[in-house]
Amino acid sequence: FEKKMEAVRAVLAVPAPPEKSDLLSFSPEDVSKQLTLADHAMFCRIRISELLFENWTKEDKWTNAPNVCKMELRFDAIGQWVANLILDIAMERRVAAISFFIDLANCLQIAKNYFASIAVAITLRSEPISRLTQTWEKIDSERMQKLDKLWELFSGENNHSNYRELLHRARPPCVPFLGLLLRDLTEVEHTQEDYIDGLINFEKRIKMGKALMKVKQFQAVNFRFEPKNDLLWQVVHIPKEDHALSSRFLTLSRTIEPDDPEKMVEELLMKDKAIKSELLDIENQLDRFAIGIAELEKENKLLESNLHQMRCSDTNKPSSL
Repeated sequence: FEKKMEAVRAVLAVPAPPEKSDLLSFSPEDVSKQLTLADHAMFCRIRISELLFENWTKEDKWTNAPNVCKMELRFDAIGQWVANLILDIAMERRVAAISFFIDLANCLQIAKNYFASIAVAITLRSEPISRLTQTWEKIDSERMQKLDKLWELFSGENNHSNYRELLHRARPPCVPFLGLLLRDLTEVEHTQEDYIDGLINFEKRIKMGKALMKVKQFQAVNFRFEPKNDLLWQVVHIPKEDHALSSRFLTLSRTIEPDDPEKMVEELLMKDKAIKSELLDIENQLDRFAIGIAELEKENKLLESNLHQMRCSDTNKPSSL
């Protein structure tokens, strides 16, 4: 165990290079290997106790589940890192970056770093990136097919059945998607009682045990990729922007590729048509209500008239006395 943790510390303590190289100058395969070394090292720091009792959701989460919290922040940081590198003013740079990250996501999936592969794939599908239609038109069909397969693999349909099957067949080492693991652990905590009729609920213990055993198995074996310090340092120290700064991506995307005026006019006309149709339906309903009210008023007047006649008739009847 000590040897393993020593290897983990060595990865995370890699010295800074004299100068940073352009990430896109490396091959996606090389970046995927170094990113996997970094992610797995961080994943191996998670203690089983951090995954119990929903420790990562509580006020003292940075005390009781610090490494889970760091991994959650890293997932967001990878997404922001991808978006930052894609949202360049130059079209050629954007095309190169999207192509690179499609290949990277695929390499990460092959390496069994599902954590980072999903982070990259989700970012490629996010609004600031997916709306860059002019850029996406220049991505070759082979890469688009590759990306479609990744999205299908990581789809949330049928409770993430495709990804769950992939994870079930995976052999250590592996970096699983932490978000789904935490969701599963939360579900067990919320749907299973600790005790049933005063007896230990072994079904809950078994479900928790299986999930946590999988974590231990994936942590037990290190990846055998050769560290490349200049690149490894970059992927270990991916910066995390605060939420306020990350919201700028959509604004930047619209600045780089403004919405098509003709398309905007077409969408506005369609919305206008839909609104007019809804208003017409409302007017028709109001007309029907008005007709209904008028008929009710007629019936009410008729009833009042009949009632008045009945009262007059009763008044004009001779007394029996």
